[in-house]
Amino acid sequence: MQLSTDINFYNDTFLDLERHASEPYNRFTYQDDEEFEMVRRFLFEHGLCEFCPPFGRVLVEEGRVIAMIAFLPAEDLSRCRVLAALAISRLDYFRQRTKVLQRIRLASTTLIRPKNGDFYLARIAVVKTLGQRGIGRYLLGLCEAEARKLGSRRVVLEVDPHNEAAVSLYRRESFQDGDIHSVTDSDSGRSLEYLHMTKVLEPQH
Repeated sequence: MQLSTDINFYNDTFLDLERHASEPYNRFTYQDDEEFEMVRRFLFEHGLCEFCPPFGRVLVEEGRVIAMIAFLPAEDLSRCRVLAALAISRLDYFRQRTKVLQRIRLASTTLIRPKNGDFYLARIAVVKTLGQRGIGRYLLGLCEAEARKLGSRRVVLEVDPHNEAAVSLYRRESFQDGDIHSVTDSDSGRSLEYLHMTKVLEPQH
């Protein structure tokens, strides 16, 4: 298996996996699939999102993508989110669709806010048919190794608390539960909630 930031050849598979990883957020925020794809393609093609290379990576085995992951330092995350928010706010599409911008702002209140020096796990997804091979655990190990290399003391993430498989994986890998942050959009009636989780990286001797 090889982890690579060169995803150009695998864009469609990468984006399919990313879509699965971010499904709760997308379901809450966007009116429909067409709107979601329009916004995501715009951000991806302009390199304005936290899952774009070099932060987004594919795990390749025998020439095919079997998983994706995106992770980055807190400082890069802050920059990505500011640039993405500015770009979206300037799109003509949203000048007539202010409710989408309102949901984007609401959704942002549920996301973890890493502190300087933290390392953020933004996305992780494994091809469904390969879910019992330990690939998720392997990817978490790579994320932690990168965090240690950069001198980070914590890895942080948010996860859908109803995603039992993901929450169980993180707990087995020594992530600790934090608070659950939730929000409801009064116009659409949609709700979004995330469990914040943290793993302190003890110094290695």
